[in-house]
Amino acid sequence: MHHDSDAAPSFFLLTNHGQVLLAVAEKPDVRIREIADRVGITERATQTILNDLVGAGYVERTRVGRRNTYTVDPQKPFPHPALHQPVGSLLSISIDVQSYPTFATVDISDPIDAGKNFVPPNNYLPGGPTDIVVVRMFYKWPLFVTGLGFNLANISGNKRLLTSTAAFQNEPY
Repeated sequence: MHHDSDAAPSFFLLTNHGQVLLAVAEKPDVRIREIADRVGITERATQTILNDLVGAGYVERTRVGRRNTYTVDPQKPFPHPALHQPVGSLLSISIDVQSYPTFATVDISDPIDAGKNFVPPNNYLPGGPTDIVVVRMFYKWPLFVTGLGFNLANISGNKRLLTSTAAFQNEPY
């Protein structure tokens, strides 16, 4: 069986509901317009999806002044019988794709701020011909204290940020 790996797939692995859920999990005070732009849908469709997620208990909406903030329930199960995982398992993974003109300009520093919070970059910039592309996956690994005096946590919440990185150069197309 032949697969054309250069062709972009005609589908998304996550539905619009899944993409909206990820957006509010990454930035709880995100505006509806930002979510709509990110997902590629209208603001009205975004509002409808948020109402669906709130109604099903996946998201809690709290009014703070003139803005809404959102909290995702990571223990809610995926709404599909074949997926026996909580949605929190999806929320622990972030993917970042960046392009650079040369290998010397590549920046793979950990996206951790001064407060030891993970700041997910979540870019999708695959670059152009001959660009260097760096794909990184981040996983927030929960740690359990062993009592041996070692603290492996490098981000808040007693978690360790695990990173996987791959780099390649685009062909000169």
